[in-house]
Amino acid sequence: MNFSLESNRKNGIYRLGETIKVVPKSITGQEIKSIIYSFQGKEFVGAINHSISILLDDELLGRHMISALITGVGFSEKAAIEITILNDKEPKTYNYSIVNTFPHNPNHSTQGLEFKGDNLYESVGNYQKSKLLLKELKTGETIKEHNLKDDYFAEGITIIDDKIHQLTWRGGIGFTYDIDTFKEETTFAYGESNEGWGLCHSESHIFKSDGTHKIWKLNLKTLEEEGYIQIATNTEIKSGFNDLAWVNGKIYANILDEQATIAIINPKNGAVEGIIHLKNLFKKVRLDYRNPDNTLNGIAYRPKTDQLYVTGKCWESLFEIEIIEQIKTEEYETLVYDWNNTDVDYDIESTISALFEQRVKLTPDNIALVYGGAELSYRALNGRANQLARHIRKTYRSRTDKEMVPDTLI
Repeated sequence: MNFSLESNRKNGIYRLGETIKVVPKSITGQEIKSIIYSFQGKEFVGAINHSISILLDDELLGRHMISALITGVGFSEKAAIEITILNDKEPKTYNYSIVNTFPHNPNHSTQGLEFKGDNLYESVGNYQKSKLLLKELKTGETIKEHNLKDDYFAEGITIIDDKIHQLTWRGGIGFTYDIDTFKEETTFAYGESNEGWGLCHSESHIFKSDGTHKIWKLNLKTLEEEGYIQIATNTEIKSGFNDLAWVNGKIYANILDEQATIAIINPKNGAVEGIIHLKNLFKKVRLDYRNPDNTLNGIAYRPKTDQLYVTGKCWESLFEIEIIEQIKTEEYETLVYDWNNTDVDYDIESTISALFEQRVKLTPDNIALVYGGAELSYRALNGRANQLARHIRKTYRSRTDKEMVPDTLI
């Protein structure tokens, strides 16, 4: 090898909005006549000094190769360099509130969950216990079931028209069933993906997770793999994505860890745009979040009501939840300062109600629009609720209008 490529970052890590600069280096001193670079399906011709500059805009995230075809007098040679692309924005943080709680069979290790109309379907895992189920939401009872062979570990499902597609963990194949009869119609083989974990679909693709940092794009009709996206935040490449759900143009993915989180993923480039924290649900089901046999797993989106449903492996409950964006630290500090330094009289309860009705993000500007003064929503305080409550208690101890403060804050 007579040539190598060097970038303007020694660690090769870039974020969207930044510029990659690559230059060739001749090891033997041979003169370069021309270079054609290739990157994410595009070709670039080297400049006068045979370098290139690429402004990262909407490129795919993750690890990628920039390759070059280098030519000179009497030779043609290839060279390449690996770079890593991360997102340019920190994921938004979300909390939740429970809308409804439904019973769930604690003997069922949930691996996949999906609505088709008003019908709830569930894939249950573990060797010798794997099933495909039609469930009654309100009672948790099984209406219909199909048992897999003992040597298959069932995983995620997705439903397209009248077909249910179900993954197996390490079986190397998935199954397709008739939605009415649960009769197995055909199987589909995995391509380059390692294992079967989660499934969901859009109008153009099926998305499949395999436990790695990749989510694979499958053909809607043939289920053949047609590529993948790599998942990344603004700081790292992420992996361990379990059950998937398609929610309003985004992929919602259970992350297999002890934090009980769901990632909100941009399907176009793999950016993690949000993280939903659900760890407190373990208190509701009286299970240890550190036990891998009881992890949060199972996301179902119901378009009819625009509501999200979650459960876990061998949980006794299934929860209908509402997602609430968490306020950033600087927004809390601004709210506390404004609250403690205003002379405006205002009706706290009315303002909180208005915030809920309008579903606005809790920023000082939006709060001012709702009520001409600084207010806050207790439901959206999440982990910093106690700290803010202490501020409010301290502020109002010496005031005579304590009746204006919600009981939850005193």
